[in-house]
Amino acid sequence: MNDAILQKVNEPALRRERPEPDEVRRPLHPFVVFVFGAMSLWGAAYFVLYSGDDFGAHGGDQRSAVAPPSATIDGKVVFTNLCASCHQATGLGVPGAFPPLAGSSWVTGDERTVARILLRGISGPIDVNGVVYNGVMPAFGTLKDEELAAVGTYIRAGFGNSAGAVDVGTIKAVRTEQAGQTTPWAGGAALQAAEASP
Repeated sequence: MNDAILQKVNEPALRRERPEPDEVRRPLHPFVVFVFGAMSLWGAAYFVLYSGDDFGAHGGDQRSAVAPPSATIDGKVVFTNLCASCHQATGLGVPGAFPPLAGSSWVTGDERTVARILLRGISGPIDVNGVVYNGVMPAFGTLKDEELAAVGTYIRAGFGNSAGAVDVGTIKAVRTEQAGQTTPWAGGAALQAAEASP
């Protein structure tokens, strides 16, 4: 076969392999150059005009600083983060280890009892729904009053319970009342004695 025949047979393939004339150098479209240049000039002018100490005098953000509204504390989030590992997400506790919150008179009774337990914790035997638990619950007195009230309200209204909310004022009052106490409550008997005192 001679070269002319090979060239003719392979011509479509050879045409595909050759670079297109505009592939070698493809300049930007003039419109793109214009837009980029205009944006660059605008940015430079804005920077020059509005930089410095008197930024607000030329426009800029002239809103006054306003403190964000205080976020409502979600008792369920506090419970999930601090309490659910023992009392479980269902509030049913762990039989023989951690008492249930569901249906517990310690939870649904006097809101000050919930405040006392949350602030100081409890260590010793406590009867919950006819079962005696003898463990340790840590104190959460380092939490803010609003956080304790939110989690107290959550457990009193959740898990099938229908008790009222825990007021922040109640947490503050109980915190003041227990200011000298540094140890956890010594079981259910100590909590009952505290409930009986005025």
